[in-house]
Parts: sequence; structure tokens; C-alpha cells
Amino acid sequence: MEDEIEEMYHLSTSTVTDSDIGELMIMSYSVEDIAIMIVERKEMLEKLKSSAAKHCINLQIALTRMPGKYQAALHAAQSKMNLQAINKNQLNTICQALWAVVDKEGDNIPADQEDSQMTHAM
Repeated sequence: MEDEIEEMYHLSTSTVTDSDIGELMIMSYSVEDIAIMIVERKEMLEKLKSSAAKHCINLQIALTRMPGKYQAALHAAQSKMNLQAINKNQLNTICQALWAVVDKEGDNIPADQEDSQMTHAM
């Protein structure tokens, strides 16, 4: 997304393109529209970064409450990009610990979403 924002700065310059029927077209965006798009994208990026950082902290807190073998299994699965390296019981325990941390943070997850998120994680 950062690269996308950087590329948006170049949209203010006029470009010449060739249409499908052989016509040359000059294209450009208004500076105001580009500025609005860039500001909106930067705001979205900051929200995503903030949310991701919070989720990482919550996961780390949850993992500290897990037995070492569960932590090792999760790290192995992440490094191999293979979620099947974790058995269902381990994954359920990790998810329950994470939900407990999230609940304390005030991000309560309804039970029906919790079940669907657990299913998606597998």
C-alpha cells in the first residue's frame, strides 16, 4: 500500500496513451482529487498499521500463556507456512487464549463469529 501511495504522486503529470482504435489520448488527474485520494489512503494505511500492531501484541500476550510445545508448534507452522503442522486441539487452545486477551481489551467477539473465525483459521 505504501508503494501504491507513492505511485499516486505521479498521477498529476499528464500521460499520453494509445487507445484501442489508434487514437492518442492525453490523461491526467486533478491535483485536488489526487490529494484527497492520497490522504484517504494514508489514513487507511495508518489504521491498518495500528490494528495490525494491536493484533500482534494480543497474539504475543496469548502465546505467553501457552505451553512451550504449543508455542513451538505455532512457530514451526509459521516458518514452514503450513498450518497443518498444528493439530486441532493446539489451534483451539491458542484461539481460546487469544479470544481471552481480546475480550479483556474490549474487542469482544460474538460466539457465532468466534466459531466461524476458528473454522477459517483451519
